[in-house]
Amino acid sequence: MEVYMYQQPEVFRQRVESYLLQKEDIHNLALGIINHLADPNSQYDDATHFFMATVEDAGQIKLVMVKSTSYLVLSSLENDLDEAMSVAVSYLLEHDLSIPGVIGVRSIADAFINHWKEKSQQPVTVAMKQRIYRLEEVNDVINCPGKCRAATSEDIEQVTKWIQAFSAEALEPVSSKEARDFAERCICKQSLYIWEDHVPVSMANSTRPTKNGIVINAVYTPPEYRNHGYATACVAALSQHLLNSGYHFCTLYTDLANPTSNSIYMKIGYRPIAESIVYKF
Repeated sequence: MEVYMYQQPEVFRQRVESYLLQKEDIHNLALGIINHLADPNSQYDDATHFFMATVEDAGQIKLVMVKSTSYLVLSSLENDLDEAMSVAVSYLLEHDLSIPGVIGVRSIADAFINHWKEKSQQPVTVAMKQRIYRLEEVNDVINCPGKCRAATSEDIEQVTKWIQAFSAEALEPVSSKEARDFAERCICKQSLYIWEDHVPVSMANSTRPTKNGIVINAVYTPPEYRNHGYATACVAALSQHLLNSGYHFCTLYTDLANPTSNSIYMKIGYRPIAESIVYKF
């Protein structure tokens, strides 16, 4: 087996897209990142953080690895990954590539970590246990007052505060500037939606579109507005809007440590399709 590293995102996409699309919903993270990297309009401050590679055996892809700015995303259709992971870990260590951690379907990430621990001798911790959900039909669950609308430039200050609060709760705090930049990008793309009950009370964002699906993230309701069904309504309305727009399905990630959000999404119509895990080095 050999590792093939890519420098051009579009060339990488052409190599791995059909492979990843075989499980498009589960591979939404890798596909979304690759599409974003290949977008000529995307802007990045430091391209040295990128890493795009495959592990192949006689021309057959066994493992796809991609990293934009944070964790290395691992994707594979294989059941036996022992040799592929051994080759991948050796390559990463030999080339002294800066990898803060990995994320992937549990069995894939675990296979990587087994070799990483042995070869790197670095401590490894579980940063988050996750579940990936898929939705194709929205249940009738909206039972609170208000309406869903796209966020506008008038919401920028509110959304910036919410992004900072959301990131802090997710234990990945961002600066005020980073939060504002994210808010501005989402509002410009018209991807972020707000549930409004006289005033804005909840938000959800759509991101990482793939051939047939799209991801929902950044779901947040400030503490003073929780337990009123606003997040349920917001996610349900946005999900329906995305399906009406032509997407065949929506996906999202949840933190398994948060049973409330998991129950909310299943109530809306999301069904679990895979367990994912984030390991931090």
